[in-house]
Amino acid sequence: MAGICADQVMVPPSAVGGNEAAGAELSYIDPLGLASHHYSVTNFICSVTQPGCTSENVFDRLRRYPEPFADPSHPINTGDTETIPVLGPVVHSVDPSNCSITNTTLRGHLLYSGQVTRSVVNDNGMISIVTDGTGDGALAGPNDWLAYPVWSTVDGDISGPWIASPPVYTDAPIEAGLHGGIDWTLAERSY
Repeated sequence: MAGICADQVMVPPSAVGGNEAAGAELSYIDPLGLASHHYSVTNFICSVTQPGCTSENVFDRLRRYPEPFADPSHPINTGDTETIPVLGPVVHSVDPSNCSITNTTLRGHLLYSGQVTRSVVNDNGMISIVTDGTGDGALAGPNDWLAYPVWSTVDGDISGPWIASPPVYTDAPIEAGLHGGIDWTLAERSY
């Protein structure tokens, strides 16, 4: 399917490419899993039964909240560089066809060298954001431990429009893998 987000279902962040567009700094990816740390955090955002809950709308909000302390009035684009307070500079890569963004740390960032890919995932009408981080900086342990609370807070900003409008549940059968219609997966950590 063509277009933004392409109504994908469970596209793993590791399958998302396109990072070369913003320059050499974006070439750091850990395809072999050799980095000193890796984490994955999944946060439920909304159900397509809620008004305005689409992969495209969640992706728009993801571009406004790509990292902690983001300015939501400025959606990011590929090549944009921002400085995260306390941590340092990152460069962004935006992949609309896969509904994902990648933040890559630059020299001077406290967690350099590292990369975080954030993807909007529509799984049977339940839209989540999967945040997959990897790197080999000196603070791997604290980075992994803080991943869930940090990204859950950021994703709370993304889910804001849908919190006041709870999902509509039906008697329709729920597909396997979902509990109560929602995948409540917590952070997975591997070292």
